[in-house]
Amino acid sequence: MNSTTTKYGTALWLLLSIFACTHQEYAHFQDFKLFMAQEHRIDLSQTTDQIYYVIPVSSCNTCSSTTLNLELLDSKRHQSHKNQLTVILTGKINEPTHLKTINQLDASYNLIRDIGNRIEQYQTGISKPMLLHIQNGKVKRYFKINDPDIEAVGKYLESTLTTG
Repeated sequence: MNSTTTKYGTALWLLLSIFACTHQEYAHFQDFKLFMAQEHRIDLSQTTDQIYYVIPVSSCNTCSSTTLNLELLDSKRHQSHKNQLTVILTGKINEPTHLKTINQLDASYNLIRDIGNRIEQYQTGISKPMLLHIQNGKVKRYFKINDPDIEAVGKYLESTLTTG
């Protein structure tokens, strides 16, 4: 076996493991669609290809989840991603802890600020960060993001978002 075959085999194994270990059905999609329609006037059934990255923002300086997810998005920032990825921030968005990073993300992504945390009024099942890739009105990929999953989500974004 030559090195090219080994590289392709390793890449294939990595992609399969990313998709296999994180893919699951998002049981609350209808409620999320309702939240998006009623609170933000976005009809997900008409969405052809868009990634939604929901981050519950905490004011906690020692809590890693918010920081890790914001840093991941900050590291992937590119102006051309504005039409591909929508970041939905819920909770304590105006707290100084994360405000600088949030303001930087605004230039690179569609940013929805759910300041009143209205998402909690819907049965979306979101208590941790979540990524939903919607294609043709249906969930193509879903990640409920725990801290150890950040790297897999980063790889998914790299493989999905186009720069150009």
